[in-house]
Amino acid sequence: MENWNIHCVIIDAGKGVPYYLDLAVDTYYEIKIRHKREPEEDDFAKTQNDVLDRFLKYLDNAEIETLKTLSVTRVWNSEIFRLLVKKFRTGYPLTEMEYIFRFSFISKSGKQDIYVMHDLMSEDLQLKLDADKLKTINKALFQYYDEKLKKVNLKNIDETAKQNLIEACYHGKTGLKPEEYYEWFTNSSKAFFDSAQYHLILPLYEELLIIMKDFNGEDSIEYINTFHKLANLYLRIGIYKRSEKMYRQVLENKEKLLGSEHSEVGMVLFELADLLFCEGRFSEEEPMIKKVIQIVEKSHGKDSYEISGPLNNLGMLYAVQGRYCEAEPLLIRALKLEEKFLGTNNKDVAGTLINLANIYLDLKKFNEAKDLYLRSHSIRINIFGDSHPNVGRSFVDIGNVCLCQKDYEEALMYYEKGKNIIESNYGPEHPDVAIAIINLAYLYYKLYRNDEAYILNIRGIKLFQKFFGRNHPNTAFAIENLGLLFVRQKKYREAEILYSRALKIRVEVFANEHI
Repeated sequence: MENWNIHCVIIDAGKGVPYYLDLAVDTYYEIKIRHKREPEEDDFAKTQNDVLDRFLKYLDNAEIETLKTLSVTRVWNSEIFRLLVKKFRTGYPLTEMEYIFRFSFISKSGKQDIYVMHDLMSEDLQLKLDADKLKTINKALFQYYDEKLKKVNLKNIDETAKQNLIEACYHGKTGLKPEEYYEWFTNSSKAFFDSAQYHLILPLYEELLIIMKDFNGEDSIEYINTFHKLANLYLRIGIYKRSEKMYRQVLENKEKLLGSEHSEVGMVLFELADLLFCEGRFSEEEPMIKKVIQIVEKSHGKDSYEISGPLNNLGMLYAVQGRYCEAEPLLIRALKLEEKFLGTNNKDVAGTLINLANIYLDLKKFNEAKDLYLRSHSIRINIFGDSHPNVGRSFVDIGNVCLCQKDYEEALMYYEKGKNIIESNYGPEHPDVAIAIINLAYLYYKLYRNDEAYILNIRGIKLFQKFFGRNHPNTAFAIENLGLLFVRQKKYREAEILYSRALKIRVEVFANEHI
């Protein structure tokens, strides 16, 4: 630009904001190249508010309508471009897609054939759409992404599938009625929940909660159910205090709405009891899980599938308390019910096999334990694929029995595989990561890899204290591991302090009742 007056007009109007400056430059070139004349001072806006209108003045109607339609989508490719241009009859030739992307406010991402529009341009153009048109475009984009999601299952969820869910939610919130969006999302998110994509769907559920509150209020079943799901998601990612507070609120609301003996109330109690188990609050869990069993037996019967979960949890509780004679028959009964109603190749069956194997491991029945661990692992691989955190946990479980059999190299292989899978799903800070780390630390101790054992023990203790608190059996186990290392290093005083602390934790948790 050689005209200094035009320079000044553009700079004054843009107020130094790059978006407005670039858009004015786009206007300059549209006049010069497309309209084949020299731009003049009066061709340009004098204020920021007028910059867009002046730019649009030099485009034809097909371009304007196409840009307005594209502004609704946050990201697009040639497929979405063709869909929108054809469906909304903008008049723009489909073969000229690249030409309309000549402007400064449209950029190509690192991936081939992926385009995005500047946020300010997108917002300004959407203001030029009437509400019905905006809703219709959002619905069309929602349907596009929803169609992609129909091909998703828990084994094939990749980054593209995750992005498709995010975009479907973005457009569905505007394109669908609130009750339609609620029903769609609660169904469509199931595969992502089953594949342990908790961090992905948690903020989407938080957004849904706000929508349901605005739509039907906090007393509606949709709001309560969404709140319930959020409580479960916080449990899954290890934010136990927040999860418990939410569960108790859900419990109060559902008892008020449905009555204290309703099966849905039993489900809330069941999940709350599971949370108490995770926190090592065993004395609180036992009466709660027994109440769940009473509710389920009353509503579904003693030999129903629904009773298997509570039986399983009560068996797990008895097992960690050393009450193996009581635990084993409960788990066997749960396993038979699950196999009867679900078949032998089911995730619930795999979980119960693990719990039963844990008892045999504690009882030093290593061969029986390993057989059940391997059977469970095979089921999980078949259901979840080879990169699910449940598969990672199975590797850790198999590593435990290999460790007990003093097959240290095989244990190392399983532990490292398990830790890597769990960490790749949850990141470096999660309760399951802490468990995998502390088991690996103990193996390093056995292998005389003292420096590595020390580093992992310290990391594991910090994670256990973060997620479980200072008075938890897992924290005690981690502290004992570090004590073993100090004994080997002849740091007897430090070891004694750690052992005393671990013993104090166990006494407080088990109240001298553990075998």
